[in-house]
Amino acid sequence: TQAKTAAMAKHAGVLSAQIAAFILGQSGAVDDGLRLLEKEIKAHPGLLHTRTTLGEALLDGEDYAEAEKVFAASLARRQAQPWVHVQLSKLYAAQGEYDRALKEADTAISVGGPDAVWLMEKASRLIDKKDFKAAETVLRQAMKADPRRTRR
Repeated sequence: TQAKTAAMAKHAGVLSAQIAAFILGQSGAVDDGLRLLEKEIKAHPGLLHTRTTLGEALLDGEDYAEAEKVFAASLARRQAQPWVHVQLSKLYAAQGEYDRALKEADTAISVGGPDAVWLMEKASRLIDKKDFKAAETVLRQAMKADPRRTRR
């Protein structure tokens, strides 16, 4: 897998490190994908999207402690990142910390505005908590905020 990593990194100009990391992860070389993202972050610490992608990969791998560190580092660089707060809400919900998860979802809405995406993420956390009535209320707000995004 080292040869795969080197080949992917060599073509990072054409195929972004994020896509290369995804492909490596899908092919079973998850650690190589994580290392590639970490290398990209060290080379370009201001690329917050890459940092968030690393956090998401760690979250997907249930490495909650490391994912939380990555998200905290991202927020330390720039607080106004609703997507990072959404990811933290997912992280806390995955650990059964629903009140913390909802607080992060509310922060995403506060930072990002009453956008349907952030509202749907909050509804998802309410569903995680099994508070279906509140989730329905928030989903109705999301539909009003942007009916195009919530229609299927």
